[in-house]
Amino acid sequence: MNEPVQILAFVSNFFNEIKVIYKLEKEYGSITHSQLKTIFDRDSTIDKLFEYDILEEMVDESIKIKEVWYTLIESLLDETSLDMPEQISKYHLSLTELYTKLKSSKSKNEVIEYTKSLDKEISKFESQLKRNIKKLIEETRYIKVNSDKLNYKQKMKKASELSSLYLEPFNIIMQNHSDSLMSIIADISEEANKQRFLNTDIIVQRLYTKVYTAFCRVEREVQNNNRLLINEVGPLLERIKSESVLLSGFSLFLRNNKKYEVPKLLQKTNNKVYFKDAIWDAKDIWDGYYEIQEDVVMQSIETVKKEWMYDETKYLKKLEEALPVNNFYNWIYTELTQELEMVDSKMFLQLSKLIHNRKIEATYADNEREKIRLEDKIMNVPIVGIKKVL
Repeated sequence: MNEPVQILAFVSNFFNEIKVIYKLEKEYGSITHSQLKTIFDRDSTIDKLFEYDILEEMVDESIKIKEVWYTLIESLLDETSLDMPEQISKYHLSLTELYTKLKSSKSKNEVIEYTKSLDKEISKFESQLKRNIKKLIEETRYIKVNSDKLNYKQKMKKASELSSLYLEPFNIIMQNHSDSLMSIIADISEEANKQRFLNTDIIVQRLYTKVYTAFCRVEREVQNNNRLLINEVGPLLERIKSESVLLSGFSLFLRNNKKYEVPKLLQKTNNKVYFKDAIWDAKDIWDGYYEIQEDVVMQSIETVKKEWMYDETKYLKKLEEALPVNNFYNWIYTELTQELEMVDSKMFLQLSKLIHNRKIEATYADNEREKIRLEDKIMNVPIVGIKKVL
């Protein structure tokens, strides 16, 4: 097996030549053996490219750079292109299938494999999403900044393409509806959060915790990127399109300004928003209602019962005031019962998110657990102590 350092040293020494191969493949789709021989002086160097799995030969004897190296070179040269939204929405299917198989797993080994696969798949999705959002922002800003390189028609066409091909589909993918990626990500996150408390096996607990943490992070990432698309990219594209229309019209006016009638600028006018007899009409209306007397009926308004909402700031402050806490999950149950008549598992699990806050430190008792009876189920939870981070 080749040493990774040896492979990286080889790529560093021959990077300019590998870049030529990359450019040829990008333009023509693949390269040939004869082209390789014109780029490299020695056959031994070409052999190393195949030995180190940098190049691979296809069935038609054409040659291509391996995907992992192609993506790396593309990223290093800052030549990444936008993926079509369909290339990202495919993760809905893969995540759904893995999640379904995980829920139907009957052995510990199956659970371990599917949780690892979910963690790997969501990381791929996160990386691809961040790369595409970054590229979409760069493309949009390029249109805005390079006014001298693009005429009005080109700018408007490019902005319309970005909006219809990428921005609108991305928004649909990231919205939280039943068929969206956000929906399946939220379902997996909630299930992982439940299973890490219900399972007594330490290894399985840690795997579910890892999956839960990864999916929570991606949820926040999607929400932040969605806000970025709505607040920055969308308005910028609309400004570019409207700006092109306005400037085109102004340019047309300047070429033939005698053809159009324009308002007189800086000329004062004295226009009133009402006519001179308006006071008498108002008096007639007032007199018509002045003598009318009607009974006023007062009706009692029923108080709307407020639903319980998770407020991290509020409950973190309460937890800090109670520190040190010897039994964290018992503290959660006590806090909720003081506020509510009935406590269900959803409330309990939401409030348990406090354990991940960086201001506090959790310590676990070895093999000690207790059962907490809630309205809809019994939670088997570990004994966790909480203290403030010094």
